[in-house]
Amino acid sequence: MTTQNRPRIRANSARTEEHRNRILDAAADCFMRNGFEAATIDDIAATIGATKGLVYYSFKSKDDLFFAVYETAIQRALLELKPITSTPDSGIARLNAACERHVTTLMERLPYHVVTRIGIESHAFRAMTPKQRQLLRELKKLRDDYEKVFADMIREGIADGSIRPIDVSLAAKTVIGAINSVSMWYRPRASDTAVERGAIARQIADMVTGGLARSARPS
Repeated sequence: MTTQNRPRIRANSARTEEHRNRILDAAADCFMRNGFEAATIDDIAATIGATKGLVYYSFKSKDDLFFAVYETAIQRALLELKPITSTPDSGIARLNAACERHVTTLMERLPYHVVTRIGIESHAFRAMTPKQRQLLRELKKLRDDYEKVFADMIREGIADGSIRPIDVSLAAKTVIGAINSVSMWYRPRASDTAVERGAIARQIADMVTGGLARSARPS
């Protein structure tokens, strides 16, 4: 769909959830394609057929928009994991399911996950307002909360005997690093199907968690 054919956002509805999400989707896509520094508010506005002023009506700066994309990505990922963490399955089974779900959503919402890979550390030394610095701290805490979900599953797997004794923190960081790395090479094709993405996600989850299973032994 060309920019001219996209439905335009009206100023009196810019704060609605639907339109906010459209702005976030456009921003995530622009950050992925152009990088944070090169992406502009003009690019983001043009993607959704809006004016630059309308984007600023919802987000005060490009930094604020980047933070909002990052927060949205982590919050959605946490929601995706919630049903998995509450099942009675073994720790290794839940960890495998969590990895599969993460990779699947990564492929489905690639721009958001590229933003999380870019990371918030790149903003640590930028000139920011006190409010932005506080938000940066909150986002780091949110990222740590996501890592803790994986660490808890690993710890529970060690306790139930499905995961061999290992350093929990190191294992959690390694697992998350491995599944996030998919965003470095995966690019969707028009011919991709949900079945194909699911098969890729299962293979990756099996490879990532295979070395943690109790039955795994170094050669």
